[in-house]
Amino acid sequence: MAELRAAWLVVGLLAVGLNWALTPVIGLAIAIPWLGVMVMLRRQDTAAAMARAWRGALATRAGRFGAATLTLAAVGTAIIVSGGAGVLLALWIIAAACVVGTVWGPSALGEQLVAWALALVATGASLLAAEGVLRLDSVATRIGTPRAVDSWWQRYDPIWERNVLGLRSPYETLRKEEGVVRVVALGDSFTWGDKIEQADSTWTAQLESELARRRPGTPVEVVNLGQKGFTTVNEAEMLRRVGWQFDPDIVVVQFYLNDILPGGPNFERGYSGWLFPRAWILPERYRSGHAGRSALIHLIESVLTARRHGDRAAQAVAWTEVYQRRGPEWTALADALTEMGSAAAERGVPIVLLLFPDFIPGMGDSQDVPFAAIHEQVTRVAADAGFTTLDLTPHFIRENPDMQQWWATPYDVHPNAAAARFAARRLADHLLESLDPALWTPSVAADSARP
Repeated sequence: MAELRAAWLVVGLLAVGLNWALTPVIGLAIAIPWLGVMVMLRRQDTAAAMARAWRGALATRAGRFGAATLTLAAVGTAIIVSGGAGVLLALWIIAAACVVGTVWGPSALGEQLVAWALALVATGASLLAAEGVLRLDSVATRIGTPRAVDSWWQRYDPIWERNVLGLRSPYETLRKEEGVVRVVALGDSFTWGDKIEQADSTWTAQLESELARRRPGTPVEVVNLGQKGFTTVNEAEMLRRVGWQFDPDIVVVQFYLNDILPGGPNFERGYSGWLFPRAWILPERYRSGHAGRSALIHLIESVLTARRHGDRAAQAVAWTEVYQRRGPEWTALADALTEMGSAAAERGVPIVLLLFPDFIPGMGDSQDVPFAAIHEQVTRVAADAGFTTLDLTPHFIRENPDMQQWWATPYDVHPNAAAARFAARRLADHLLESLDPALWTPSVAADSARP
């Protein structure tokens, strides 16, 4: 029996090693079956009964079938999820089998091995079938599976790979040509153009085209400094370190309600999980294999997350509470707006805050906009800092109250190319109406470009 105890000790060490470092849940999941069997092995009579049960079960064809199938299930789990998960499954199967064999004998163990094997085969086949259906293009593009989301990186025009500054913009030369009116645009994924395939369909590129069309005698450049995940704090740093070097005549700062996420130096930024943590059904260490790319797991987690945090209207209320409690995140956002406004005033450069809505379904038919209080609070601070502001919310509602028509995809609320084009037109209206008309005169632009 010493050999069995030694073998079981090796299994336990393997389980711990492949699941290192242990979380409390995984540690408990390993400890319970392993300690249970180890206690049974320390008693001579129990260990002997366990050995007899295994020998008797494996002497039958059904028992061998069950054991082989369960072994394949553990190996499959190791391949699809991770080696640690496969060993953990094997650990529980062996422990349960030892209890059955010791208490009810070889015959019961053989029958139970077959029953477990058939159950795992049926479950595995059902899961694989569901995974296959969810990966069909017609389904994946509606629910946003990991594969569907990743496919966008092949669909984007890779203009940022050619830009020396890594910008999704054709402009990389800091020096401005004489007579050019240059607009520097700062923002997050709405400005970068998430889920918009062509860079010339982003709102920054559309703004350039719109201004050039309306002021044909004035060359216009709109430099897109937007970066995915940026907060207002990050945008202030981008303007300070990069934006002013482009010698802009106008600065536009795009705002979205999650801009209050924590941010820090060197473009450190948080993500929405700070306020709306995702519901994970697998530990992080089990997500490195194929399971991390599973459409089925993604769908289940998305449903659970939605149930935990409510619909987008409920989430807008949660964002509003964060703003209204005026904690350190709000202070950092307000300070960033003040910094950008002061720097623009010192240079005599007009600065505009462009507020994008959260395109919440049903919002256009409602009397109350869920995030209106956020926009009002931010607009007051921006106005005090010297910004002119343009809230696009009422414009989008009037143009098309069906908010989902502005979504980039059925699963992604980023504005699509049509929304970007509409936003550019309204921003062009704002710039041409609210700024000094002399700015659009070529001779004035040329004077501003001279040192």
